[in-house]
Amino acid sequence: AKSQTLINITDVKADPRHDGSWDKKTGQVTRNLLCMPILDDDGKLYGCLQAVNKRGAEGFTADDEKLLTMVSSHISMFVHAVMNGD
Repeated sequence: AKSQTLINITDVKADPRHDGSWDKKTGQVTRNLLCMPILDDDGKLYGCLQAVNKRGAEGFTADDEKLLTMVSSHISMFVHAVMNGD
């Protein structure tokens, strides 16, 4: 969210930004993740989408990035419409 850019981390344990406290609380093991900001047309941040632990792969691909970008765009349009009464 802070960088407002797509972040694709293949090995979270090697990334200093990863906070493993949620893994400890839940017992989940996060291996890789893809994070995408949800922005409006003016760059206002609504939130973020995160995909975790791609099955059967070492990490998320460029196609996964494109898909999450499209989903983020649709969510942004929906949130904008709801917030503005459209």
